[in-house]
Amino acid sequence: LATNLLVVGLAMVQILPTAELFLESRALDTISYQQSAGFSFHPLRLLNLFFLDKEVDYGAVSGLKLFFSSEVPLIISLYIGAIALPGIYLWFAQSSLKEKTVLLGLMMAILVIAMGEHTPLYPFLFHHVAFFRVIRYPEKIFFLNYILFLYILLTGLFRSMESDRSLPKRSFPILMLIWTPVFLLYLFLRFHPAPLVRFIAQTTQAPIFSMPTVDKTFSALVHLEIFIALTLGTIVLLYFCKRSAASESFFKGLLVLLVFVDLSSAHRPYHYSLEPEFVYNSPRILSAPDADHNRLFHYPEQPDLHPTQYSFFEKKPS
Repeated sequence: LATNLLVVGLAMVQILPTAELFLESRALDTISYQQSAGFSFHPLRLLNLFFLDKEVDYGAVSGLKLFFSSEVPLIISLYIGAIALPGIYLWFAQSSLKEKTVLLGLMMAILVIAMGEHTPLYPFLFHHVAFFRVIRYPEKIFFLNYILFLYILLTGLFRSMESDRSLPKRSFPILMLIWTPVFLLYLFLRFHPAPLVRFIAQTTQAPIFSMPTVDKTFSALVHLEIFIALTLGTIVLLYFCKRSAASESFFKGLLVLLVFVDLSSAHRPYHYSLEPEFVYNSPRILSAPDADHNRLFHYPEQPDLHPTQYSFFEKKPS
């Protein structure tokens, strides 16, 4: 009995504040379609699964330099790494028809809902399904697809790495056929960047003959170079992992190292490692704690609260 009471008491420490937060939340209020469909997932963001489509820019108000969009997304990064393209193909080549149908169908349904205002379906769901009238930001639903992408990627790699399982025929030639058009596209854009410049100017709603557009064009080409090199390195390491039994552990270690370096270098800038003085030196909201120990709830002036409302200050040189 004492143990049960202790468990209930510890649970109340979390449950009661959460219940109070729900009661004080604005989620109980009716929201408009514009509020519900804010931060809808744009189809171009699918590129970010394989390719870095933005950079950290301390000089920008949002802290980001976006290559193919003028609005900061709700989920800052979806990047899985250069391992994504080979891993997804290996899953597709080794999975059953039933598994493909179920997973791909589920992912398509989630994608359509996450796209929000970018599809004609979401207004219909908002007006006819009560659930969609109490939630905001359809893009957050895409996080479910991100989990499914990781499952597909890891399943394809694990099945391929099993010692008693042989890869499907012509797997590596097909992987190279997938890689080659991307490489040819890079060569074309490298020597004829005008189409990429126009595309970036159109998607970011910026003048075509402007320094920001040119800067984003060359940054996108650099990241495309990195993607091509890392993807080729991943394919080569996968090839030697299956063809060189004597050094299989060595090449698997190199593959893990490549994935680690790829993901860590891609996401480290998003940590915004800044000097904390500008926080410590800011005036306090309260000069002293309230004697009644009341809770504080922040209601911003703007209808939506998102990290993009804050400016990022450039790191001071040490």
